[in-house]
Amino acid sequence: MGFYINPPNCTPLGKSRWLNENGVALPTVPTWDDIPADCCVVCCVNNGAFEAAAIADTSRELSHFAEPDGRSKQWFYIEKKVAVENSTIEMKDFE
Repeated sequence: MGFYINPPNCTPLGKSRWLNENGVALPTVPTWDDIPADCCVVCCVNNGAFEAAAIADTSRELSHFAEPDGRSKQWFYIEKKVAVENSTIEMKDFE
């Protein structure tokens, strides 16, 4: 399901640090309509042994990742071009 940020040379627990350096940390889950046009939302989920940085490319994905499931989650805006450069998502996937 979905697309994930996988920056090169990033440790399994280093994705939140990378997102802080390359994006904008958000205090809460954003609404779909609040996302800037040139950005996407990434949910960084702490899975214990590793972090997964999931791109919410649709409102459905955003709602899915926003559901409480007992895991720690951090939210970020990153530019779409940065997401494309560091995952398998393509610009057309945002449309």
